[in-house]
Parts: sequence; C-alpha cells; structure tokens
Amino acid sequence: MNGRLTGAGEQPLHVVPAPRVPQSLRTSSPAPAAAGVPGPGHDQRRAPLAEAVERYRRRSTVSFHCPAHRGGRAADHVLRGLVGQEMLTADVWLDPAEQHRVRREAEDLAAALWGADRAFFLGNGSSGGNHAFLLATLRPGDEVVVARDAHVSTLMALVMTGARPVWITPDLHPTLDTGLGISPAALAATLEEHPRARLVVLVSPAYSGVCSDVSALADVAHAAGVPLFVDEAWGPHLPFHAWLPTDALAAGADAVVTSTHKLAGSLSQSALLLVRGDRLDVEAVATAVRMTASTSPLLPLLASIDTCRRRLALEGHALLDRALAGAGRLRERLARVPGVVLVGPGDLGLRPTLVDPLKVVLDVTALGRTGVEVDRLLRERCAVAVEGSDLRRLYLVVSPQDDDAGLDRLAAGLEGLRLRGAPAVRGPGSAAAMLRPRERAVSPRIAWFARSETVPLRAAVGRVAAELATPYPPGIPVLVPGEVVDAAQVAYLESVVSAGGHVHGAADASLATLRVMTA
Repeated sequence: MNGRLTGAGEQPLHVVPAPRVPQSLRTSSPAPAAAGVPGPGHDQRRAPLAEAVERYRRRSTVSFHCPAHRGGRAADHVLRGLVGQEMLTADVWLDPAEQHRVRREAEDLAAALWGADRAFFLGNGSSGGNHAFLLATLRPGDEVVVARDAHVSTLMALVMTGARPVWITPDLHPTLDTGLGISPAALAATLEEHPRARLVVLVSPAYSGVCSDVSALADVAHAAGVPLFVDEAWGPHLPFHAWLPTDALAAGADAVVTSTHKLAGSLSQSALLLVRGDRLDVEAVATAVRMTASTSPLLPLLASIDTCRRRLALEGHALLDRALAGAGRLRERLARVPGVVLVGPGDLGLRPTLVDPLKVVLDVTALGRTGVEVDRLLRERCAVAVEGSDLRRLYLVVSPQDDDAGLDRLAAGLEGLRLRGAPAVRGPGSAAAMLRPRERAVSPRIAWFARSETVPLRAAVGRVAAELATPYPPGIPVLVPGEVVDAAQVAYLESVVSAGGHVHGAADASLATLRVMTA
C-alpha cells in the first residue's frame, strides 16, 4: 500500500494504495503515489495511544499504581541517565478501560494502513506474534508446512502447540551459500504430499533481504485450501515505496507478523500482527495475543508503534526515498573497497523486485577473515556496528537517518583491514548447514519434554537433539529438537563457536556439550 495523503480544508487525510513502479522505470526517481480515500474514520494524523499517555502526563497525576519508580523519582540514577526522565514519566498505567479503547483505536489505524482486517500491537516482538498466531491456528498433532529458514520463535511455537512441522527448504545458490526463497513448485509438491496440512508458514524477507514470490506462493496455498502466514519481521517498510518488494499482505498472505522496530522506527521489541479473516478465526488470534502478552505493558513501547505508523502514513514515501538514496551511495562506496564483495540480486540470479535494497550484504571472505571477526574489529577499532555477521558475511541495514560521515567511517574501517592470505571460511557453508533437511525421529514438542542427557557435542552425532542450537544472527535453528544430529551440523556449529560467533538456545552456551534424548 504505497501511498501519500490528500484532502481539503479540515477534512481528515487518508492513506491510499499507489501503483507500483514497473521495473523498467526503476532507474529514475519514483513517481508520486496515487490519491483517493479508502474509507471513513481512518485519520492517519492521529496517534490515539500516544495521545492518551501524553494526556496522563499533562494532568500531573498523583500515582498509587505500578510501576513503583513513580515517574522516575524512585529510579536508579544510572537508569535515569540511560533512558531519560521523559521516558520514565511516560511509563504510566492507564485505566484499563481507557487503555483498551485507545489501543484498539490505534490498532484499527494500523490495520487500515497496512490493509488488514485486524492489527495487534506486540510488545514482545515478532517472536510473540509467531507464538500467538500458531497457538491460535494449530492443535497438537496438526501438520504445518514450515520454511526451514524459520526463526527460532517459530520453532518454539511448534513446541508450544504440539504441531508437527513439514519442512520445506528454500532454494540455495550453488556458490554463494545464500537462500533464494521458497519456490511455488516446491510448495505445491509439499502440499500434495501432505493434504492434511493446516497452515503454511514462510519467512520473507529472509535475513539477507531475499524475498520469496509470496503472490505465487499464496495462490498455491489457497488452491490447496490452506491459509498462508508470513513472518515478515524484516519488512515493515515494504508497503510504503514502489521500489521495494511487494509486501506479503498485498501479495495475498492471510496473516503477517512484522517488526516495526527494524526498519519503521519504533522502539526495540515492538511489532505488529496483521490478520485477514477470510480463512482465519480473527477472534481466536485476538485471544491468543492477549494470553501470550504481558498484562503490564510498557506503554511507551506500544505508543512507539502508534507514532511510527503515523509517520509512515504521513512521510513514509519521502523517508524511504532518502534511505534508498543512502543505500545507493553506500553500495557505490563499498564497491571500491578491496576484498569486500557486494552480494546483490544479479549475483543471486534474482529479479531486483525480490531483494530489499535497504539490506546490504557484504562477503568478506577475500579479506582472509570471517564475517564475525570483521564485525568485532569494526566495533572495537572504529566504533562501527553492523546489523549482524556470520562466517562469510556482514549484514547492514540502511535507514533514512544514515549519513555520509557514517558511511565513510564504515568504508575506512573496512579498508583498514589488511588482506590476510587465503579465505578464512572452509568446510560447510552456513545456509547448507542450517537449511538441509534432516531425519526427524519425533516432534519438537516430544523431544523438548522428553528425558534427556548431556553428552559432548561430537558424541551427539546420530542422537536425537533435545534442545536448540541457533547461531544468532540470523536466528535460524541448526539443531532442532526431535531431529537426528549429523556431522555437518556439528562441524558448522564448531566453526561458528571457534570464530567467536554466538549460539542461542543451548543450555551450554560454549557448545562443548549438547542435550540429547535418552536412548
């Protein structure tokens, strides 16, 4: 829903869909969006939840409710210095009836903007949205088709529900070790083999910015009578500019979770769950959201979703113009850095419309260093922090606020890393290690709650994993409870740990040992 605002006099302004720019025109400046009125009552200039918090502050209310820091008066001075007095005075508790009313008003504005029937504000990230949605739509024993590059939170939702995953593997580039999205043909074959599947769960965009052809995948799922849920955590900005890949709801998905904090400007940990009701029980989703969320929400966190929605409605196109221009300058500058290789749509054999240009991916293996090492050196030597890294790559996110001074510091930091012999990465690639199908012995839930023992990591080969091992980033589990551990997984995890990477989920963070099901 690319859009700008139109109106006259004192009439509310409304966001409207805009035609996407044909690929043949994408070398020029974007055309203005079309104008119109989608429906009454959606004044996108308002921020009802944020306004309610501000009204509370203006009253100078004497509080006898939580939180006990009392607007910061009882807060530790270090906390006050970190978050500021304004944040502490905004951390208030509204009357429950008022909070419900203004939150629903704000969520309805978000639903109208993103093109959903219902929107739900999440204070526990897209992870919480994955948990709530799967709890609302799946029962123990149900089959669910799940992309193998699903986030760890999706895996935990499978543990919670007791559903049985039918993994579908993204295509892989033969040399660049990068997932290329789920193919419609693979989904069609999977659904034909599993006619009892209740749901399809995909990730798009992936951590690399690569998008699947969600429109074609939605057609396949719907032809089989199955709803499509897309983890679009990395795509909250996609509806607001014609040069970006088509967002999942516009492409036909039935529900989407998206992290507004990633590229839309809200506070960390905030997200949106967006649902259409044709194939789903929206009220069941609403109940699951309430039951999995805190009953003591941090209102400034939720209000940040409200204000970022308003800013996207009023300024989204212009903000993304700025970010896209910055991404172009960044690529031009980094293309001149020796030993650094930009990985773009052409390298992957993909249409530009299937890759988010605001995610910049650099292969640094020609520097003779791992991506994890380059990430650490940039932080320590140059005070430059990238979004993430793995054994081969750095991942950068471009925002409208990134300036040329920061770009120059990043480029200079990379130029200061001398070439150091042969490429550092050998052995199993990250994508192949994470995404290749494995033998499953039992469901994730059965393995999670089964009796287990702790063994040395290499001794786990051939045993059934009882816990997760998830290199972070990108948050895709390498070891899944219920699957048989193989030597390639162990070799890859050892290389991540030896390179200084972080592995999330295992009880032994060093991965010297692993929990496996008791034989």
